[in-house]
Amino acid sequence: MKVGIINITGYAGSELARILYRHPEVEVTSVTGRSAAGQQLNEVFPHLSAMDLTIDPELSGSLDLVFSALPHKASAEACIPVLEQGVKVVDISADFRLKKADEYREWYGVDHPDPMYLEEAVYGLTELHRDDVRTSRLGTSKRPYTGLQSFTGTMLELPAWSPTPAATPPAPSWALPRRWPRESSRKTSSSTVSPESRAAAAA
Repeated sequence: MKVGIINITGYAGSELARILYRHPEVEVTSVTGRSAAGQQLNEVFPHLSAMDLTIDPELSGSLDLVFSALPHKASAEACIPVLEQGVKVVDISADFRLKKADEYREWYGVDHPDPMYLEEAVYGLTELHRDDVRTSRLGTSKRPYTGLQSFTGTMLELPAWSPTPAATPPAPSWALPRRWPRESSRKTSSSTVSPESRAAAAA
């Protein structure tokens, strides 16, 4: 299954890419970003260096599913044209969680770009909405780390999978976080100083 991510350059988008990379039936083939268009993905996120992709201003190519990691309002505006092209969409902002346009306006202070999609969207909690998720073309999820594996698999009718740490994109050694020694290892604890040393220091 070919997947696109709108706004991979935010935290939610990059975490989404990391999770999707581990799915054996999913291939992320197109990613966009508002702040890094034109750059290679590994220039912005070294830990995703195994994903050989360019961050584009718009999605490209044939896609089976698109995730939007834009903030609310901007996400709906980006998702609607994709839906109109017949591509399934999962929005991980708040743009399709509420069912009523007046409630959306009350909570977010703006009008929804197209309220007719509010009734259609299915919240991606597969334990409660598995059948609806399977037949929906528009899903909404709290965040990429909340049931994403089950949600994506159900929506695309993919086989169940169990991610393993070994499948995470390898990062080059220079991109790994530096481990500083613990404070206790850099300073000699008073409990380990002998009485003789204490007496010599006090003299």
